[in-house]
Amino acid sequence: MNNILPWTNIVEFIDVWECRYIDPKEFRLNMEIVVYNNVMAMYMYKAEKISCVEMYNECFAETQKIVFDYFWGRGKKMKKTDNRGCAVVGS
Repeated sequence: MNNILPWTNIVEFIDVWECRYIDPKEFRLNMEIVVYNNVMAMYMYKAEKISCVEMYNECFAETQKIVFDYFWGRGKKMKKTDNRGCAVVGS
C-alpha cells in the first residue's frame, strides 16, 4: 500500500508529521520500532495478542537511529492530501 488513509482528528499533528514510503519488497518490518532517549522499544498488535519489548541501552538506541536514518534517506517522500493524515507517494 503506497497511500495512507485518514488516521487522526487532531489536525495539529499533521503540521509536524512527515512520512516516507519504502516498498515492502525492499524492506519489510513486522513490528513498530520506537526510539526515545536511550530506549529502543519494539511492539506489535496481532488480533488480541500484544507484544512489546523495551531495551534500555544507549548502544541499541543509537544503532536503531542509524538504521532509521539509512532507510529514511532512501524512502520516497509522501505528500499530505488532507489535515487528517491522508498521504500519497509523491513530492
